[in-house]
Amino acid sequence: MTQDAPVGIELRPATADEMLPLLQTTERAFGADQRPDSAALEIAALEPERTLAAFDGNAIVGSAAIYTFEMTVPGGPAPVAGVTWVGVLPTHRRRGILSALMRRQLTELREQQREPVAALWASEPGIYRRFGYGLASTRLALRVESRLPFVAGAPATQRLRMVEIAAVRETLQGIYDRARATRPGMVSRSAARWELLLADAERDRDGASSLTCVLLEGDNGFLIYRTKQGDWQGGIPNGKAMVRDFIATDAAGHATLWRYLLDLDLMAKIDAFNRPVDDPIQHLVADPRRLHQSARDALWVRVVDVDRALAARTYAAADSIVIEVLDPVCPWNAGRFSLEVDGADSRGVSARRTNSSADITMSAVELGAIYLGGTRLRDLASAGFVDEHTAGALARADRLFAGAVEPWCPEVF
Repeated sequence: MTQDAPVGIELRPATADEMLPLLQTTERAFGADQRPDSAALEIAALEPERTLAAFDGNAIVGSAAIYTFEMTVPGGPAPVAGVTWVGVLPTHRRRGILSALMRRQLTELREQQREPVAALWASEPGIYRRFGYGLASTRLALRVESRLPFVAGAPATQRLRMVEIAAVRETLQGIYDRARATRPGMVSRSAARWELLLADAERDRDGASSLTCVLLEGDNGFLIYRTKQGDWQGGIPNGKAMVRDFIATDAAGHATLWRYLLDLDLMAKIDAFNRPVDDPIQHLVADPRRLHQSARDALWVRVVDVDRALAARTYAAADSIVIEVLDPVCPWNAGRFSLEVDGADSRGVSARRTNSSADITMSAVELGAIYLGGTRLRDLASAGFVDEHTAGALARADRLFAGAVEPWCPEVF
């Protein structure tokens, strides 16, 4: 079963020789130019066989692709399709091409028995709910005033050293992988993705410095950032530091990296556009009002195969519940599923179709939203998107799916 393309449009994977035109098409769809200095890195991180291009004659007019990821979910790592490079040229919009790309991508994931879950970052969040993606995590965008004092009793800071990124790549990978194992939403990084994430082309700097990396002694954290000098108004420096990657594996390392940022000379503020919503900096500083923060949408998750997806994670309690799933986009998911959990945080999980009466009903959007354990089912029910058929079932399901740690993905893909 495959999704039909609009008349005159062919959908197929791009070949290796067509990867550059595919990237150029997507950049134009976003109103940008493909940068020659980054194209090779982008192509190296993609897999041609996991792309999907829309052709009008010989021209690529739309695209979608998948990164092969391992993502941490409650209970451990699981295969997740990282959906990326989705776009259609302005000349070909409103013709059903985007819908055909998204539906074909989901159908092929299921037919090929690939990843049971897909995830993406949305350039326009309003687009993806209609394809069954639910908001599964949020991020904290922070603009922090420098020199903020810590509260009494904050962890003592540790020693840091400034390093050349290329010389410590394996060390950074090891730190990242240890942190990744502890938080849902974090994804694996291939060698090609590390190259892409750490690319430091001058045109990407927007007048800022090259990337600087500091490493905690003991290898329990690292920080990668840029600095940009501002106007010296009245002789007072007004620069800012911009966080690129901030990973710590313990409380002392986390506090040390923030203290380092807050004390940077000539910097008036620190911009950290993507931090976990539970970043402890909110409790470390003596005056949290000077943390200018806002919550933004981050990962959107789509359950591709309900039974395999439900069995791929663990749950917070032992229980048994029947969930009815509504899914007009992926009709193979529609129906009732029995979720049985033998013990809290165990792998004794089974999920299978059933003819039993449903305890609760939700759409694939809500199931994707709660999958990483951050979005609460009770909140979705309060918004009117979940129906309870058995008294107490909503509270039980909310407890089952709730995660112990807020999900976070430190990179946009």
